[in-house]
Amino acid sequence: MKWIIRCVFAFILIFGLAMGAGYFVNPSLTVERSAAIAASPDQVFPYMNEMGKLHSWSPWYLSDIDAQVIFSGPEFGVGAEAAWDSAKDGIGFQTITDSAENSFVRTQLNLGGRDGLGTYAIEPTEDENGSIVLVIIEGELGGFPYIQRVFKPFYRSRFEADIDQSLDVLSELIVRESGADQ
Repeated sequence: MKWIIRCVFAFILIFGLAMGAGYFVNPSLTVERSAAIAASPDQVFPYMNEMGKLHSWSPWYLSDIDAQVIFSGPEFGVGAEAAWDSAKDGIGFQTITDSAENSFVRTQLNLGGRDGLGTYAIEPTEDENGSIVLVIIEGELGGFPYIQRVFKPFYRSRFEADIDQSLDVLSELIVRESGADQ
């Protein structure tokens, strides 16, 4: 019987310590990843500004390709939206809120009830035959009981890996589609 009481006490102590440590961790999480893509900004831009194309390479789509997705609003540009229901990751949506041709797209994200921002920027490479694509995801980690904040390094590395994978998929999609156009 004593060992049960000790186990319960140990669990409560560990939970309390994790909660206390999490209280002091900044809840904001920003992840930035970039990749060089062998395509001009005008070839890359539609993959960010058209919700159907954006969704085809986004980390949210790649995490569960069997998710049910509904597109609404205009096909591209401000107001275009994708909403999904994933057995793996839950419900989410992404809406384009700002767009500058061949330059950047900003989106409002909601992943499982947590709001965030996504920025997709494009810059031509020095030789202007390619592009540098920058993806920035910003959001907040959970509030009380603050334990989610303790795992911030894990979330950061997971998002970095997911975004790197999605940038690889973007590059493959553009190469495949531009090769078919020629």
